[in-house]
Order: sequence, then C-alpha cells, then structure tokens
Amino acid sequence: MRKEKITIIKIIPFFVLLKNGTLTVYGKIYTANKSIYWDVNYHYRPSSNAGYYQPSKCSSSIEQAEKALNAYIKCFTEVYKYNDNY
Repeated sequence: MRKEKITIIKIIPFFVLLKNGTLTVYGKIYTANKSIYWDVNYHYRPSSNAGYYQPSKCSSSIEQAEKALNAYIKCFTEVYKYNDNY
C-alpha cells in the first residue's frame, strides 16, 4: 500500500439554507502529490432522477479550488448525504 502525504491548506464552512433549517457544509482544500484538491463533507443530488453529484476535485490553484467550492455550494439542493470519504 502506497502512502501519500496530504496537507490541509484551508477548511471553509458554508451555511446552506434549506427548508428545514441551515446545513453547515465544510469545504476542504488540500495538497497531495504536489497537486491541489478540494472536497466537501456532503454531496447533493441535482435532481430527483440523478445520483449524488461528486465533482472532479483537482484544481490548478488555491483560488480555483475556492471558486469551484463556491460554485458547488451555490447549486446545493435539499437532497444530500454525508461524504464518507471526507
């Protein structure tokens, strides 16, 4: 098994307004193998017929990762599940 060093750069809380209250979604920006990635602790379903949306998480910079996180959160829906890989 190959181990890789992961360094967390930033954790950003997002407050998603839902019908039943507010969900706190945490975005994480990190590096692994000299690449920048981002992830979230919840995934959402874009529509009732779709699966949970798990986007491509590689970015060219920290700024791009932040933009991707913001875009992901803007589309968040009422149907979500915890990301077991977070």
